Amino acid sequence: ETQTQPAQIRYKHRLFVGQIGRKTHPDHLKQAFQQFGEVVDVYIPPPKGNKPYGFVSFAEHDSILKALDHHNETPIVVDNNTVWLDCATTREDVPRYAMSLPSNKRNASHLTMSPPPVRILYLTTHAHAHT
Repeated sequence: ETQTQPAQIRYKHRLFVGQIGRKTHPDHLKQAFQQFGEVVDVYIPPPKGNKPYGFVSFAEHDSILKALDHHNETPIVVDNNTVWLDCATTREDVPRYAMSLPSNKRNASHLTMSPPPVRILYLTTHAHAHT
């Protein structure tokens, strides 16, 4: 018996690819990233605004690391656009306080961001001396 899983579970080794071209086809992303490992899924959501992006899912997590390492040495170009890479996260991966950030500050910043300050109130009782 096969059970369908949500995409974020099925494709847990997912790379966010930003700054792609409006005409970039999923096959173009697959061709650009298959050198790092087996690509199991490519998704480009309908464009919102003027910053198209996509997701490339790999069979193995090491493929994400290989792509990021390569990109740090030699930026990856897809359809004449130098793309921006990050590990994709699901809402469950991002701390609740980070979800209140604008989406352009969520991607990498949540990995190093400190949680919001916590106010600690110390309640003390003073013993009153009876005379």
